[in-house]
Amino acid sequence: MRKYSPVLLFAFIVILISGCSTKYMGSGLNDFHKSSELIAESLAGVITEIIDQDMELRAERSVINSSITASDLEPVILTFSNLRLRKELVNCLVEYSGLLKALLDKDHITFVREYGEDLRESLNNINRSDPGIVSKEAAGIISTIITMVPEGVTFMKKKKFALKLMSEMQKVIDKVSVKLKEEMNSIKLLAPNLYTRLFREKVENKWPDKKEKRLKYALAGVKIIKKREMFGFLIDDLINIMDIFPAEHKRLMDSFRKSGGTLIGLNELLNYSIRLKNNYSLFSKGE
Repeated sequence: MRKYSPVLLFAFIVILISGCSTKYMGSGLNDFHKSSELIAESLAGVITEIIDQDMELRAERSVINSSITASDLEPVILTFSNLRLRKELVNCLVEYSGLLKALLDKDHITFVREYGEDLRESLNNINRSDPGIVSKEAAGIISTIITMVPEGVTFMKKKKFALKLMSEMQKVIDKVSVKLKEEMNSIKLLAPNLYTRLFREKVENKWPDKKEKRLKYALAGVKIIKKREMFGFLIDDLINIMDIFPAEHKRLMDSFRKSGGTLIGLNELLNYSIRLKNNYSLFSKGE
């Protein structure tokens, strides 16, 4: 019977355990990152949709004016003054989840600096627009990770960085989620009236006298009505996920801390995010 060196056997066991741990850890990282991307895409899409529809309505109503200025066409439900803040609030969710994945997944380590610098820029922009959301400690750990990790540190050190990052970003995520939830609640309050006014301007006020020309306007009206009804379900999902996301991140962080480096899967968050994205896709098509 062939004998193996105890040192080689020990090394093989360590590699085997490390491989299993990385695979299990990857599930939680992948769930969190994919969920962040789906949520961000749906949030950004709804914000863009409301701004576009609001401006389209203002354009329809501007034709009665004898003159026009840029302010006559600018949106009033979601104003341009907060546009950059909204963009950065959404972006930072994806950039953070990408940084966490890059930090802990050896196959994505080369993306640490890219995600880290993008996240740092987004958080700096957020802080300039709304001081108090991002702490100095959060900015500090991100800068440390950008500087040290790509140059090569032990996996144990990376796990320590990851726990510190998660802890500081939990506070940021809590505040960002509150801000985005406030935006969604504002949209929920004002958007139904927007669709009612769109129907009036694009269908009622243009209803032709001749029967043969009416179908086109009736079909346009059907699309507006369907969007209005679907919007109610979609905005409720977005509001709900702004409560779910920070709670699921905390659950991820707690499991990581208690287990010494294992990240649980987040199937519930991922499934909710997939459903949200599917509903947004139907909404954007008006189906």
